Amino acid sequence: MMVNEPELLEVFRLGECAADAEIVRVVGDRLAAEWSTAWRFRDLDALMERSLAVQVSPDTLYWAGLASQTVGRRTVAIDRYLRRLELLPEGGDRAAEAATRSNLGVIYGELGDHDRARDQLEPALGFFRDAGDRGAEGDLLNSLGVLYARRGETARALEHLNGALDLRREVGNRSGEAATLSNIGELLHQLGPDRYEEAVDFFAAAVEICREIGDQLGEASALHNLGVVTADANDLPTALAFLGAVLPLRRAAGDRAGEARTLSSIGLLCSRLGDLDGAVDAYTGAVDLLIELGDRPGEARCRRHLAMVQRALGDDAAAFGELTRAMAIDAELEEDG
Repeated sequence: MMVNEPELLEVFRLGECAADAEIVRVVGDRLAAEWSTAWRFRDLDALMERSLAVQVSPDTLYWAGLASQTVGRRTVAIDRYLRRLELLPEGGDRAAEAATRSNLGVIYGELGDHDRARDQLEPALGFFRDAGDRGAEGDLLNSLGVLYARRGETARALEHLNGALDLRREVGNRSGEAATLSNIGELLHQLGPDRYEEAVDFFAAAVEICREIGDQLGEASALHNLGVVTADANDLPTALAFLGAVLPLRRAAGDRAGEARTLSSIGLLCSRLGDLDGAVDAYTGAVDLLIELGDRPGEARCRRHLAMVQRALGDDAAAFGELTRAMAIDAELEEDG
């Protein structure tokens, strides 16, 4: 018998009120599986917060980690994935362990902890290869390719990304194919102006696939990259149009970290175009999101950019205030570690 979403949510609510861990777990995880395929990660993040307040289980922690990771709450996601690893039976569900380590590796890479990222990703790749899981192998090759690109190992990065592209096409993973195309575009962009046109082609192909399948997060990422490479090619109005189209996609998907990155990029473009008031608005919006996300290094960087624009506007008092706050964050971060 089919049960519709409002009925499931009501059952979840009743289980929540009764503190019935089994009902909350089963219904919450069922909704999580459906919402993740519909890119409803902001809704999923809120639902998993409620579920974890009643019960803690490996599957719920996976969905909770995925939701937090996708909306940009990386430290929360790390905590949830690590707790999941603790709850998984030792030597038991190796596929679940490998999937969790794969996601952890992606986050560590995004945070710049490349060694820890590799330590999570490479064993996971080995497991999925041994298991013959071509789809998961493609996912891991993509993650490792991105990691090697961040480490400046260009040849190794391209080898892994091209391998990921082949596997994702083989298994029909269109969303993954688009992500890998975008990642190859990013790598080509990093190689300098001579490769910008190639990078644009890869980003455009990624956008086309994402629009076909309704992948708002992937479309937002590829469009953002198109904006960045177009700006580097000095076509600033076109770049601003690309980035402007990204914001509603980020917001619809609940990608707060991505929204902050895009606002920061818009702030830079507005500044270069002489729209200083627009730059202040964009940077201020980015700062607010970074505070919400707890991204202190990102907040400090963005406050410095904001201060430069305020100084250009002649508002020295506001600029001094932002620089003072940025320096205070730097001091806190240095003291913490």
